[in-house]
Amino acid sequence: MSSNLTGYFYIWLSTTPPFESKSKQACKQLKFVHNMFSKSYNQGDKRSKQINTLKVFNENVYEKVPGEEYQVEPLAGDFTIFIKLPANFPDSKPSIIVVPAISHPWVDEKTGEVSNAPGVRNFSEHSDLGRVVHAIVRELTKRQQQIGTPVKQIATSPPSAPNTFGQVGQPNLNLADNEQSMLRSALSSLSVAQLQSLTESEDQCDEFLEQLPPIKILEDEIDRIIAENEQISKETLEREGRLQELKEKVQEKVARVQSLSNHYEELSISYQELSNKFMPSAIKESLHSAAHECDQRSDKIAEQFLEGEVDIDAFLSDYIDARKMGHSRRVKEEKLSKQLHDLEKASY
Repeated sequence: MSSNLTGYFYIWLSTTPPFESKSKQACKQLKFVHNMFSKSYNQGDKRSKQINTLKVFNENVYEKVPGEEYQVEPLAGDFTIFIKLPANFPDSKPSIIVVPAISHPWVDEKTGEVSNAPGVRNFSEHSDLGRVVHAIVRELTKRQQQIGTPVKQIATSPPSAPNTFGQVGQPNLNLADNEQSMLRSALSSLSVAQLQSLTESEDQCDEFLEQLPPIKILEDEIDRIIAENEQISKETLEREGRLQELKEKVQEKVARVQSLSNHYEELSISYQELSNKFMPSAIKESLHSAAHECDQRSDKIAEQFLEGEVDIDAFLSDYIDARKMGHSRRVKEEKLSKQLHDLEKASY
C-alpha cells in the first residue's frame, strides 16, 4: 500500500506547475496522493484502477469501448497498440495487439499480438496495466530505431472518429535519476499515517521538504546568487561617484565643443564674405567702379576751373592726378578682363 502511494506521489510531483511555492506544491501533491489512495480503495474497483494506470502512464489513450477496448498512439513510435480487456479482467490477461506487426520476440508477426512480453506473461491482478503497456511501447520503439523506422500504416481497426474521452498525457518525469532515487527513498520510509499528517500540516510539509538533498542544494544555490547580487550592487554603488565625475567632464566637453562649433560658424561666414569680396569678378567690378569715380572727379575739377573756383596750378595738379588714377584703374580692369576671358576660354 505504501509503495503504491509513493508512486502516485511521484507522478503528481513531476506534473506540478513551477510557479507555486514549495510548501503549497508539496501539500497539494500529498493531498493528491491521499485522494488517489482513498478513491482507488474505497471504490474497490480493480478494473477501473487498471484502466486509470493505462491513462496515467501512456500518452494518446483513446477509449473505443468504455471499460473494454482501448487504443494507444505513441508519439515516439510509428505503430498503434489495441488493448482488449476480457470480462474477468484483471484476473485474466489483457489482449494487446500492435499494428503494423513489428519483428520482435515479443510479437507474433502474423497476428501482431504481444504475447511474449514479460509483463503480459506474468500479468496478475497486482500488475499495473499502464506500466505493462508503457514497457511494451518503449521496447517496440527502441526496436524500430534499431532496424529503421518503417512507413506508418493505417491501423486495421481504428475508430471512425477518435474518442478523446479519458485521454491523458504521460507525466513529464523531469527529475534527475539521483533526485528520483532520493525522493523515492524519503517517501518509502514514511508510513501512510505520516503521509496523511503531511497533507494536513503545511509546517510539516515545509520541514519535510527542507530535509531533502535537492532542496538543500537549491537553497544553497539561491543563497550564492543572492550573495553575488549583493556584491555587484555594492560595487555599483562604489563606482557611482566616479561615474558622476566622468559625467560632469563629459558635459564640460560637450559645452566646449558647442562653443567651438559656434566660433567655427562665425569664421565660416567671415571667410565666405572675404572670399566673395576678393573673387576676380568682384575685383573687376571694383576697378570699373573706381575708374568711373576718377573720371567723375576729373570732370568736376575741370568744371571748377572753368568757373574760376581754382587757379591753374591746383587745376593741373588735381586734374592730372585724377585722370592718371582713372587711366591706371581702367588699364588694370582691361587686363583682368582679358585674363578672365582667357581662363574661361581655356575651360577653367
